[in-house]
Amino acid sequence: MITATAHTLPAALCLAANRNSRPRRPFAKQQPAPWRRRGSGWAAVGARIGDEVEPVPPAQLSKLDSPEALQAEADWLAAMITCWLDEEWAAAELLQVHAKLGSATGHAYRRLRQKEAGMDMGDLVLGLANELMPFDYTPTFTCAFSISNKAVELLMMRQGLDVCCTSESDRTAIQRYETQLAAKDQVK
Repeated sequence: MITATAHTLPAALCLAANRNSRPRRPFAKQQPAPWRRRGSGWAAVGARIGDEVEPVPPAQLSKLDSPEALQAEADWLAAMITCWLDEEWAAAELLQVHAKLGSATGHAYRRLRQKEAGMDMGDLVLGLANELMPFDYTPTFTCAFSISNKAVELLMMRQGLDVCCTSESDRTAIQRYETQLAAKDQVK
């Protein structure tokens, strides 16, 4: 058990667009944060100073049996990211960029998983974002962290884990993608 400690959010900042030309708003009183940092995790919203709290274990990636399974999952993730980008920003001139970004995500995922098989989702978000930083995002409407967050959300949903703050579209993305695959397989 770990005891929760007090933590406060920073005071409200000046709302003026130009600090030199407008009067500053007085600072608000500091309010206690709705969460409390302790050790390697976060205490529940209702935790109070002195409460005994259990740390929440990090979500882990599922173990993959073989290099072929890792490649299949990396390919699936690449296609899902491409599909998500195409649905979000459907401009025809972006489709090739989306495919390259999806492919880069799949390759980065495979490299990270080859290094560490039992990686947790938080490490994966940061690792993917770091690996995807060199990509040229100029023509896109996204960034490395958006892509890495979406990749981890998709992997968690595929594993059947609860994912916070997702839309109905997010929750049905995997089903829509698998329907597209089935339709392509029938055409062949």
